[in-house]
Amino acid sequence: MTIYPPEGKLIVFEGIDKSGKTTQSIKLLNWLQSENKDTILYKFPNRSTETGKLINDYLTKKSYLPRESIHLLFSANRWEVQEDIIQAIKCGVNVIADRYLYSGIAYSMANGLDYQWCRGTEIGLPSPDLVLFIDTPVEITIERIGYGEEKYEEKEFQKRILQNYYFIRESNWNTFDGTSSVDSIKMKIRKVVSDILK
Repeated sequence: MTIYPPEGKLIVFEGIDKSGKTTQSIKLLNWLQSENKDTILYKFPNRSTETGKLINDYLTKKSYLPRESIHLLFSANRWEVQEDIIQAIKCGVNVIADRYLYSGIAYSMANGLDYQWCRGTEIGLPSPDLVLFIDTPVEITIERIGYGEEKYEEKEFQKRILQNYYFIRESNWNTFDGTSSVDSIKMKIRKVVSDILK
């Protein structure tokens, strides 16, 4: 009889720019791997793909695209790897996503696009088992190193994005205070993740 490994989990980090989600996603990856749990990390947008290169030019202000077009590119960037994510999970590998479909919706809504239209392009993507939302005030993030280098890193725009996250946030999301210390957030995330991996 063939014994299949238990399926992996899809763990998603969300938050505005410089909220701390990338730091925490890497810490979680390193910890899970140190615990001998097969885990991989996807960072969206994935700038190495064909759509990712177009997105990178847009975000670094080298090109202009209509807001509908850039939303569809961000969405396509996730769709490009959705089969890889599904296969990894089926093989028992945990997948961490630094940003996912909720970012696409929150940012595009801040650009003036309709929620239902934005949500429609994401239907069919693998559903997360866990969403970890790092809730960090814009007043904190704008002081962090590297802020302002990319297109969306502007105070009022980030405030709109944060409000959109509050609008689309679902009851099963886990929210963490982004003003807490890195280690404090890390330990709280470990507890939540440990519970779903039991």
